[in-house]
Amino acid sequence: MRKLLLILALGFFSCNQKQLPSEKDVNIKKYSDQEKNDHNLEKKNGDLKIGEVFNDSDLNIAGIYANYSSGKYKFEQEYPDFLIDSTLTEDMRYQSILNLERETVKDENVIRMKDFGVLNSNNQGNLLKILLKREKIDKWKVIDILSIGKAINKDMNQYVMEGNKYLSFSCYNNKKEQYFAVVINKITASGKYEKVLKAFKFDLVKEKIIEVDLKKEKVDCFPEIGDE
Repeated sequence: MRKLLLILALGFFSCNQKQLPSEKDVNIKKYSDQEKNDHNLEKKNGDLKIGEVFNDSDLNIAGIYANYSSGKYKFEQEYPDFLIDSTLTEDMRYQSILNLERETVKDENVIRMKDFGVLNSNNQGNLLKILLKREKIDKWKVIDILSIGKAINKDMNQYVMEGNKYLSFSCYNNKKEQYFAVVINKITASGKYEKVLKAFKFDLVKEKIIEVDLKKEKVDCFPEIGDE
């Protein structure tokens, strides 16, 4: 009963989250509305740096969905808006999550996805991925910047890169954990991109964008369905 009440209490948090891909539909694009939000930072690019703080109204920040664990913080499918300290007792976990119904509350036992955001920028052909963390209800701080590579043109929605590469947002490992990656821009008969060159994920404990070791972890990327 307690778990049922908790799920109901968190319903409004979960309504905007995507579900994990099914075995059949793993290639369906899940990040299009959240991740592929482009923002023109050309005016600020010369000053853009880690630690810079923006007003919420200045940026069109997309929410983060991270369906994987990080250190002692575990992802649980029934609470997709949080990474939860796995060392807590059930009662402590329950109380910590309930406390976070109020967005101004902080609790070190739980990492709340809503406290992080991301921007994707094609800055004059340079693809950047910018990780932000909420400072106040209306303030965001840049906590990491990943330079991905050169796009073939400067269009804000351009992810086709030089050298027949492409920035893909629909990438999964064998646990259905979702990453983003640079791939060879060719689709095989099995419906996957031919080769994953580099894959990345968000480490919300270290507050960094980190590269996945493809020698240790197999990542497949799938063509994305058009923006909807």
